[in-house]
Amino acid sequence: MKKTQYFFMTLLTTFSLAFGQMTVSGTVTDAVTGEGLIGANVVVAGTDMGTAAGEGGNFTISNVSSGATLNISMIGYASQSVPASESVTVALQPSAVGFDALVVSATRVPVRKLQTTTAVTIRGEEGLKRIQPEGLSEAVQGTPGIYASQSQGRFRGLIFTRGFPDGGGNGLVYTGMLVDGLPTLATTARPPDFALGMDTGFDRVEVVRGSAATLFGRSSAAGVVNLINKVGGETTKGSASLTTYSDNTGRGGPGKDIKLDFNLNGPLSDQLRYNIAGYYVKDEGFRDLGFPDIGGQVRGNVDYLMGDKGSVRVYGSLVDVSIQNMIDIPFVVETQEPKDGWETTHSFYNSQLDGIDFPVTNKDGKSETRLGKAMNKDGNYARGYMGGLSIDYNLSDALSLTSRTRYQNYDHGTKFNLGVSGYYTDAPFSHIRVLIDGDGNDTDFMQELRATYTMDMGGMKHSFSGGMFTSTGWYSPVTYSLVGGMLSNESQEKANFATFGPPRGGQARIDEYEITATSFFVGDEISAMDDKLKVNVGLRTDKVDMDLSGFYSLTGAYEGKSQIKNRKESHDDMSYSAGFNYLVDDRSAAYGNYLRAFKMPDYSAYSPVDPNSNVDNPQITDNEIINSMEVGYRTAFGDMTVDGALFTTKIDNRLATVYEGAVAVQRPLGMNDMSGFEVGLTYAPRSVVGLVAQASFTSQSTKFGDNFYVPVTTADLSGDMMGLKASKVGGVDVIDVKGKQVPRVPNTVANFSVAYQTDSYGANVYVNHFGGRYADALNLIEQEAITNVSAGAYYRMPIGDGALRVSLQLKNILNTNKALRQLYVTDNDASLAWAQKFKAGTADRSKTYFMGIPYLPSRMLLTMAYEF
Repeated sequence: MKKTQYFFMTLLTTFSLAFGQMTVSGTVTDAVTGEGLIGANVVVAGTDMGTAAGEGGNFTISNVSSGATLNISMIGYASQSVPASESVTVALQPSAVGFDALVVSATRVPVRKLQTTTAVTIRGEEGLKRIQPEGLSEAVQGTPGIYASQSQGRFRGLIFTRGFPDGGGNGLVYTGMLVDGLPTLATTARPPDFALGMDTGFDRVEVVRGSAATLFGRSSAAGVVNLINKVGGETTKGSASLTTYSDNTGRGGPGKDIKLDFNLNGPLSDQLRYNIAGYYVKDEGFRDLGFPDIGGQVRGNVDYLMGDKGSVRVYGSLVDVSIQNMIDIPFVVETQEPKDGWETTHSFYNSQLDGIDFPVTNKDGKSETRLGKAMNKDGNYARGYMGGLSIDYNLSDALSLTSRTRYQNYDHGTKFNLGVSGYYTDAPFSHIRVLIDGDGNDTDFMQELRATYTMDMGGMKHSFSGGMFTSTGWYSPVTYSLVGGMLSNESQEKANFATFGPPRGGQARIDEYEITATSFFVGDEISAMDDKLKVNVGLRTDKVDMDLSGFYSLTGAYEGKSQIKNRKESHDDMSYSAGFNYLVDDRSAAYGNYLRAFKMPDYSAYSPVDPNSNVDNPQITDNEIINSMEVGYRTAFGDMTVDGALFTTKIDNRLATVYEGAVAVQRPLGMNDMSGFEVGLTYAPRSVVGLVAQASFTSQSTKFGDNFYVPVTTADLSGDMMGLKASKVGGVDVIDVKGKQVPRVPNTVANFSVAYQTDSYGANVYVNHFGGRYADALNLIEQEAITNVSAGAYYRMPIGDGALRVSLQLKNILNTNKALRQLYVTDNDASLAWAQKFKAGTADRSKTYFMGIPYLPSRMLLTMAYEF
């Protein structure tokens, strides 16, 4: 009852309509050829009202207030703004791509990309169609400054922004993930996309790097990824598609691995617009995990448009999906390639695992049986719903109010078969594995209220904003584990999991948490010098209160009962930022920003809430403090645009994610220093309308600073230390890793893409390269560079009022088989211990293996879509 009361805290207020409204009809054409531009975006400035031009470039928008302005834009053309009238004709000039697009995720106030105070990249609907992303990380891959780890498929992709040590445990801990400006989850301790799949209902993805924390919250120090939903237009439009996948596993077959997508949007009346989208998937997957990815989601939003007065949106979603957790396979230390008999499509799943049922003790202290087959079948599952209400209302030309509310309730599970041996040989049981069996429920309520007031003062235009964000989350994670080993590892077929004695699961975590966050923020967007200079400043405070409970079974005379341990924790801090953009001319601008942000501990820093929690998990007294600076310049000449930036960041008191048994926890460590530059190029020749080439290069350095140490537990201090030195800290032998590169974060990221599109056909090629990564904190194991090449083509044939689009997408054409990550060598001395053995000749590098998570293997997607 307590949870559902939050859902009804915000009531919809009925607003009267503005006077003097009209219907605007018009045509958008190519200024050179005179042809109508299908798909050109026409939006009433300052509102969500808009439509896409249809056949012949024609469009109609109702309920437009007299005196309104229309913003017209399309990729490959210079945008225009024109006064609204009953009849409008606009001819767009072919132009270099990107700088005229309106961006909503840079400062929360819509602004031209050229005039943003931080680096922003937009991937629009057509771009998403071309790459057909299976998950969020793939949707942003290719963005300057972004390293997206393509290993997990449809959910739980990891994103590293500008060298931040992101994604090491439970989610995007420095890069926020939003849907229409509101966080997908109230907590930073969960993967933000664990209950949200990519579908065709998104209009675009905006990726912001730099000063975003004061605007978007405590998990946005590196930036944000904002997924923006479509708004229904004047006419009914949509698409329905069927994708078939090549059979990677041998368990599927022609036409059996499929995904169905649909999107439908349009008017319910002159003022009501709707958008609904979803998917259903049944796919044995990129790798053989024994069971398929299966299930789907449905999302929708209904918008009530009130002209220049604003809009009201009601939205919601249902999800019921199981996505297999693609964990490790064995790699050879010497070659860093899969072991003989293994492919990147394989896994450690074996049908015998379905028969391993093991007893555990639940939170009531009673025994229950966990079923191996159910665990393997479920994988990562999410089942639940979400609903929300958004209100944007302009009280006057100067004052506007915004309210965002969301309630969501998801049952979820995390099940996988994980290798926990740093290095091992073919000897029986030298390779230890753990079966992880976790369930839980996440329930969130979020509310953001914002007021914006615009005024002229001393020749400058100010847009003052302020408001608050509150959230309450109830989380009940339960995690059990079963330890076993491999009898033989000579080939995949001989990999047999065996438990050590009668199978009995251990209790890793049985907890319940209530987390409340409260934030207040203020800001000012300033325009001066005839809009040539834009300055923004912001301030935000956040406070998080945690009420944590852990349940522990008792033994002996108290068998069958449980003990509850409680602790309460509270953290608060402040972030502030300032940015500027100076318009050098109509095609060039300089920009920069400074950010002081923070990251507070979430419940994962104090879980599991074990019996000695206040001793083993003492209160973390210092939050992470992040100081970032960025300066950049963007310009266009001829048919080329260039956007470059220099950046530097320092993290003090960093909380690093480490594994204690089967549970990912956060522990306070030391300092990280990051610096680098990124440059992005876009070429759209006027002589070849429809051709767009883009390239970007990021060079970054992410180093350990003070107070990061690796304990020496397995290495021989009397042996060859490979140039490293050990000392004692607190009576423990450690190696100081100051100046070493942070594991997993690449030094270079390069992207290249070229796409050509017409109304009838198109083709594209994407290349993503990253290198200069280390597997371990001691920097003894340099991982090989990875290059991913994907390509696609489509043909579009008119049928009736719509068109049939047939597309072929080839992912990872080179079939990259390198490991993205080595397990259990990141922050310990396992790499040094084995390096000593290799040096001494007591171990053979060609017969020593490590557990690695491979890059997603090559796959072909054939899609047939009807668009109307």
